[in-house]
Amino acid sequence: MSCLGVVISPPSYGTLIEFCDGGDLSSALTRPTPPGFALSMATDVACGMVHLHQVGIIHRDLKGANVLLHNEPGVRLVAKLTDFGLAVAAPDDTVAGGWLTAETGTYRWMAPEVICHERYSKCADVFSFGCVLFELLCHEVPFADRPALQAAVAVGLNDERPTLPEGVPLPLSQLVYACWTRVATERPSFFTIAASLAMLPEQLSADEHRWLDAPCGHPVYGTHDGTYEPPALGVPTAMDVTPAPPRLRPPGAGSFLRRSSRSAEDGSPHSSKSASPSFIRSSKVGSKRPSFSRRASREDEASTNPKNCVLS
Repeated sequence: MSCLGVVISPPSYGTLIEFCDGGDLSSALTRPTPPGFALSMATDVACGMVHLHQVGIIHRDLKGANVLLHNEPGVRLVAKLTDFGLAVAAPDDTVAGGWLTAETGTYRWMAPEVICHERYSKCADVFSFGCVLFELLCHEVPFADRPALQAAVAVGLNDERPTLPEGVPLPLSQLVYACWTRVATERPSFFTIAASLAMLPEQLSADEHRWLDAPCGHPVYGTHDGTYEPPALGVPTAMDVTPAPPRLRPPGAGSFLRRSSRSAEDGSPHSSKSASPSFIRSSKVGSKRPSFSRRASREDEASTNPKNCVLS
């Protein structure tokens, strides 16, 4: 993501980034996608995260809505990381992690150690990437069958994971589950993930390629029936372009937007001071109780609505 300028006039600070005409990945998955879309987008995101981790940054809110698509010269669709408003410098201890702010990000994509107020590091982004892979396979958000808070309880306390659809190619399902392992240090690095994705096309059979290229994905929660209404005349879709070949692209500085809308689930303010349920049992690590506060951003907030965003 290219940074075109900055605003440094107090009290307003912000960044001006390039316009991506393809919208975000989550929105693109509500429409039919072209062959090669899933692998191309997954590789783009992985390569972007390789760069981010190499410079010592944890994204902390990696999800489809924070991946923008752009038609580059030559009619190529590429994916670019955005929304670095929750990004933070990675802890020096990359094995044990650091005591960073808990419940930061979006519950459906959040790693269990972040949910449970444990130490965490770059490995939390890897867990979130597994959820992005789920989006690409199913064209649905993780745990679409329940509210976001229940999804957090399922992952953090019950050690549940989203259900993968039948027919997922074995190498890809193994990669997803490796990203989702509870022991954070056992998750692969993004360098390993990017290398695995680069080799995946040669490992898949023709039938597996056809399964992966299904334009409507493979929904498991029944949020759609596998068909889509045709777009309005003149509205571009992902089918109108060809995904770009994988390559490393630094994600840039992001938009640094701070959401200011109220909770879409219970009307409570989107703030760390809001009331929190107290029924969650204590985490095994430390004495802090996971409060599931409303600090975490939610995927159902309209982050592109100017009424819900202010420059920070």
